[in-house]
Amino acid sequence: MKLNIWDKLKKTKDYLSPTVLKKKFKSSLHNWSKKKTVITILSTIVLFFLIGGLAILNLTAPPGDGNQVIHVEVPLGTSTQEIAQMLKKEGVIKNKNLFLAYAHLNNLNGSFQAGDYTLTDGLSYEELGELLTEGRVARETVRFTIPEGFTVEQIAIRLEEQGLAERDKFLQLVQDGEFEYDFIERLEDVQHDYRLEGYLFPNTYEVYPDITEWQLIDMMLSSFDEVLTESKIDQMEELDLTVHEAVTLASLIEREAKHDSEKTKIASVIYNRLEKGMLLQIDATVLYAIGHRERVTYEDLEVDSPYNTYKYKGIPPTPIASPGKASIDAVLQPKDTNYLYYVADRETGYHHFAQTYEEHQENADRYWHTD
Repeated sequence: MKLNIWDKLKKTKDYLSPTVLKKKFKSSLHNWSKKKTVITILSTIVLFFLIGGLAILNLTAPPGDGNQVIHVEVPLGTSTQEIAQMLKKEGVIKNKNLFLAYAHLNNLNGSFQAGDYTLTDGLSYEELGELLTEGRVARETVRFTIPEGFTVEQIAIRLEEQGLAERDKFLQLVQDGEFEYDFIERLEDVQHDYRLEGYLFPNTYEVYPDITEWQLIDMMLSSFDEVLTESKIDQMEELDLTVHEAVTLASLIEREAKHDSEKTKIASVIYNRLEKGMLLQIDATVLYAIGHRERVTYEDLEVDSPYNTYKYKGIPPTPIASPGKASIDAVLQPKDTNYLYYVADRETGYHHFAQTYEEHQENADRYWHTD
């Protein structure tokens, strides 16, 4: 039966009544709340798996960039679990359990061969699995040492002598090679033939004979980056020093001090002279300017170079050598003294410190002018 217009209006009125609308609103709100709960749960699950996946990817990634050579000896009868523990302990992998899971999923349990392996910190699980199952044991390696206080030119010559690099190619990469470290970004405005002077960290390294010049430089920069901790950067900022200024000061200390025990005192002298506006008068800076002879002559002291601290106040524009950790630490924690001068003892190499020029002259006559 058809409804007349009044019946329709009545039904519409009932439909739009506050009671009906309230019920419908509550029903819609309830339905939306249920949908929202479902969406929240699904989003949480997706986020959980996303974060978990990223964490697993991070833990299965190699711990390094492949520059560090690592020796691992696997004795006969060593279990897969014991091998995983060795790899974790030596820094070849980040997570023992994930490597064990990889070995299990790829049916590698019990397949790893005994032997003396030469590995790196940049191997993937797949590469490790192949090496260990095929028994590809130790490759020939080359060990070399970069002494503290070496310049980039001296480093290049040593590497060429050991057959690891071409001097000119190495020096060219030092100047314009691309390397991804935060401290390098601050060196863009440095005016110097060798942009990375002071940043190739002195250490003993072990590498494969086929290593490239770029890899050699990157390996030394990586070692410097490990020394340049956040704590050290904070200390530099407290002293109102940039990283470049701190490394430059450390290089002066490195070239002046033969003994680590004196480095904080020499740092103190440098700071005291800078504070008083005095010339630093450090022989090593003049030697750097003229090309590294052993002794400075009076004629050398007149060379017109920003590295001549007998002629120009302040610190040189760049480091003059690669400082070691002790020299960097001395810059950040100098000894608290009033010393302004020091002179080396010709026989021992140790320094004698003085607060006044008169005391310094006495020390020089006693310990340096011995003829």
